[in-house]
Amino acid sequence: MAVLTSVSGLNGKLPAAFVLELRGKRILLDLGEGPEPGVRPDATKLCRIDAIFLSHAHGDHVGSMDLWESLGSPPVYASAATFRGLVPQGINLPDAACHALQLVGAVEIIGIPFTVGRSGHAIGGLWLHTPDDGGILYMGDWSRETTILAFDTPPKAAAVITDVSYCDRPQTLAEQIDDLAKDAPAGAVLPVPQMGRGTELALRLTEAGRKVAVCPVVASEIRMLASDREGHVSDATREALTQLMPRLGRAAEAEADRLIVVVEADHRESMLPSLVQAKGRHFILTGHVAANSLGDILLQQKRASRMPWNVHPPRGCNLWLADAVGAERVLPAFGAIADAPHLAAGLGARLSLSSPLAL
Repeated sequence: MAVLTSVSGLNGKLPAAFVLELRGKRILLDLGEGPEPGVRPDATKLCRIDAIFLSHAHGDHVGSMDLWESLGSPPVYASAATFRGLVPQGINLPDAACHALQLVGAVEIIGIPFTVGRSGHAIGGLWLHTPDDGGILYMGDWSRETTILAFDTPPKAAAVITDVSYCDRPQTLAEQIDDLAKDAPAGAVLPVPQMGRGTELALRLTEAGRKVAVCPVVASEIRMLASDREGHVSDATREALTQLMPRLGRAAEAEADRLIVVVEADHRESMLPSLVQAKGRHFILTGHVAANSLGDILLQQKRASRMPWNVHPPRGCNLWLADAVGAERVLPAFGAIADAPHLAAGLGARLSLSSPLAL
């Protein structure tokens, strides 16, 4: 019998850290920090860890990996892109500890069989599935609406940990793209997480007729996906990105009528701090804004506005997932279910808030 324990992340906007006890082994699913500044999992509750699986390289899923040595330096499993994304955040694991997973199909973690698939949320983002005990599925952050990155439908699973970050949000990504393209003021700066929505913003806003400039980090991500050989995007998307690149401006030299897409300040090469120092800049925040964060400060100063862009599943997608995999128990992660009454009602008796959970 498998046991699933939430160290952090269940039923709240909290960093990811779940422990799956399976076949006598303890596998840690993510080890994040944030999104509120300084919020970390309680390391005293981790105990022995035999392996770590990282779903993707965003800070709220990997930001506490500085605890790796204190956990006994266990082997770490993630996609090659996720491992690349750790380095700009100052997370430097020895090569011998890093076990790169393919993006789709059967894999092994410390000898235990799993299946992985692309989550659609970030470059290199994966969900993880084991067939044991009727199927156990860890989605991490995910997006079925993604228009750039591929998303793979997971196998059947009796128990699912799913991303409810956007809780009861009813608006579709297509609607949000139209709104942002129509209403974003010329010259506005759009901060994005690394390996996340930057490429999608640049492509879709350009297609909608807006002029866009990008920082070097986002430009590098676009080039990587335009020549992608790892399977993150389709052939059609690669071609669209190839055609996009010569149309993009450089953030450092952007004309006044261009929207500027830049990576957030937790990346060591971020231009965002210098843009914040410049007078007259307006910022558009498309994701979660943590209390006391830079985005929160900009909102309080009336220098920023919020225009959402779905990189997490709205309520309809989570209901689809529960039905698609035949879930009997759904554990809501990275958001409070009290903020999602429609989702809670749709899940009904399948909703589970208990931890540890025997499966």
